[in-house]
Amino acid sequence: MQTEPYLLVLQWHINICALEHTQGSARQFYNPRNGPPSGLEIWNDTSGKPIQAHGGSIIEANDKYYWYGENKEFTTGKTDIWTWGVRCYESTDLYNWRDLGLIIPPNTKDPSSPLFPAAFLDRPHILFNKETHRFICWIKLMSKRSKQTRTVLVANRITGPYSIVRQDLQPLGMNAGDFDLAVSPADGKG
Repeated sequence: MQTEPYLLVLQWHINICALEHTQGSARQFYNPRNGPPSGLEIWNDTSGKPIQAHGGSIIEANDKYYWYGENKEFTTGKTDIWTWGVRCYESTDLYNWRDLGLIIPPNTKDPSSPLFPAAFLDRPHILFNKETHRFICWIKLMSKRSKQTRTVLVANRITGPYSIVRQDLQPLGMNAGDFDLAVSPADGKG
């Protein structure tokens, strides 16, 4: 059945969201093979470090799975660092994840950049455009005044480098809160 891989990824996304757990200011993912979070094993990448892909998703490309999300390794609650860019992991089995590093690094020099560590970058979503053969990343930005905007970045590869092509977008002039993006496998439209 054609939709099974999409359902698998959707289910995996739901499971990932359910497994993200907050302990104090440290956020970790828990290994799904050990049951629900109750003081169990942290889900580590293949090098033994905790997975840093908060608010993320999984995309399939080049016969591999890519799990990407907010890198919270420097988010402590004691500084103004909200996120330290977007980190990506690669897997062939949806269980063992190899860290590919930051695919969208923070911009530490420009406080007005949507990629500045204190800019409240949230919920990255990446799609592949079959017509342009480029990866498109949408991120949500929250302001201290509760205004939410979107920034769009593009890259030739899932691992980047990504360039900002639009920022300060507010679709329909409204805050959208958490959002998701999808492409139909039937016609390629979003």
